[in-house]
Amino acid sequence: MQHSPPEPARQPAPQSLEFSRITTDTVAAGERFDYWRQLFVGSYIDRLPGSDAGQNFRGEIVGCADGHGAVFANLRNDPVRGTFGKRDSDLVLVGCIRRGTFQFSHGDEATILDSRSGLVLFDCDRPAISCASTVTEISYLALSRATVMAAMGSGDLTAPGMPVRLLPKGGLTPVMLAYLRALAKHGSVLDRREGAAAMQAATALAMTLLAKLGGKPLEARERLEDRFFDSARHYVETHYWRDDLTADRIASAIGCSRAHLYRLFAHRGQTVAGFLRDVRLQRARMLLETAVSQPIGLIAFNAGYTDLSAFGKAFRRRFGISPSDCRDMARARASS
Repeated sequence: MQHSPPEPARQPAPQSLEFSRITTDTVAAGERFDYWRQLFVGSYIDRLPGSDAGQNFRGEIVGCADGHGAVFANLRNDPVRGTFGKRDSDLVLVGCIRRGTFQFSHGDEATILDSRSGLVLFDCDRPAISCASTVTEISYLALSRATVMAAMGSGDLTAPGMPVRLLPKGGLTPVMLAYLRALAKHGSVLDRREGAAAMQAATALAMTLLAKLGGKPLEARERLEDRFFDSARHYVETHYWRDDLTADRIASAIGCSRAHLYRLFAHRGQTVAGFLRDVRLQRARMLLETAVSQPIGLIAFNAGYTDLSAFGKAFRRRFGISPSDCRDMARARASS
């Protein structure tokens, strides 16, 4: 793993929930290596001694960022040397080597990793130098150090002085390995909603796996439930205007089942329908009080209601006044 996640501010790295592909093929041959090396935030990338990589370097990234700090990437590239521990990236990778062999030098020791090494945890901020003498391919999920520590608890992520930790072969490890390979193979054909579900599932797998590694499975499950709940709330708050916004659509968007979605809200004394209704009505009231020239029917429609009568009844039940009374009161306040 000679790389860390692409730096979004420096190049068109995947920043939406759609998987993106970046390749050096789009760059002039003599500029490809410099283009590649500036994509990475957690490491310094250099040519191997005697290499002419700068003349015709080949590299490709397929990846996706979930908007909450998690990034999936599959990297395939010509041989390079990576230097870690000098950039304070705050990133930890959970991933695997799919092709090629890496030698990680750290102090007076060295660790060899290849496709037989299985799933590994890699701390991008531990001092290390990686070298690969052949074309390599790796798949990983990058998480913030805070996220990983929340799952595993306090203590070192890896052994003292070591940048890499080989993860146990059993439990969720083979599932995570298969999932990373599947994302690498099929991610580029997923739409935004499918991409969101795929990233949510990848993060959930990684967090649960790391929680068991740290001996705190119950607390990790609770944190995952909170993350699902926050994602559901955010999705409703940004899509309330859709008249076809259902529990099924919300659950699909955040990567859980409808039954799971219902439980998330029930455990917090709420319902999905009640939360959606309240978001819509609060938004409608704000518009009634601020956009006083906008027709009430249009405001109702923009809040997700297709039936003006149903909107009026729901509004009165929630606020004790009709939409027109709400607007009249707002106008009176504005003119006084």
